[in-house]
Amino acid sequence: MYKRIPLDGQIRDLLSLISLANGKLAEEDLTMSQANLPIVGNEEGPSLLEELQEMKQSISTLAQKASTSEQSILILNQSNSVLEQKISVLDNSNSALSERIMHLHQEEMLGHVAELESFLPDNDPWSDDRVARNLAVHGGDFRKSEEALRYIEEHDVTRLKGAVEGFRRRYGISRTDYHDFQLATGPDEVIHALNKKSDVAHFTLLKRCNGSSRKAATEVCDSIISAASLK
Repeated sequence: MYKRIPLDGQIRDLLSLISLANGKLAEEDLTMSQANLPIVGNEEGPSLLEELQEMKQSISTLAQKASTSEQSILILNQSNSVLEQKISVLDNSNSALSERIMHLHQEEMLGHVAELESFLPDNDPWSDDRVARNLAVHGGDFRKSEEALRYIEEHDVTRLKGAVEGFRRRYGISRTDYHDFQLATGPDEVIHALNKKSDVAHFTLLKRCNGSSRKAATEVCDSIISAASLK
């Protein structure tokens, strides 16, 4: 009958067996880091330790790639955040620019309307310094004046009737005729001649010229208009 060995004795025996195994491996020049434990059924195959080392290396490589990917994603998110901020600033700038352009366009159109209204019977275009300056510097502009009529037709129709009458007095042609004769798409030389003819008729400085000079200038404008109409 076998004698029961105490637990401590079992541990000592186990350690003794491990020591003997290590000694045997040392005699065969095998260490735990170099042990060649062949796969069952394949003596030429890689050792289990090598496979574990390869797996460990693969896991380490994957971990590094995952860390790199996380860093790349973080950088990308930061870049996206910066880009979104820039887009927001650009949108605000574009909005402010659009409002500024709309405001300038409104001022331009209302300026032309005021000029047309200044030619009404009870008004004097030369009494308003701003209108007088625009008349002297820029002269008539058939197309721009008609654009101003379309603008107030959409935004302030109460001023349309007076502006249309001012248009007729300013250029010597009604708005209806302007559209019937398709002056919006007419030759530039005709539009230029009509503008200059209107300037000759209305500008105070030109009115001070002798009658023959004003008549000659008007005839030149008429000849340009007639020649262009025959093309």
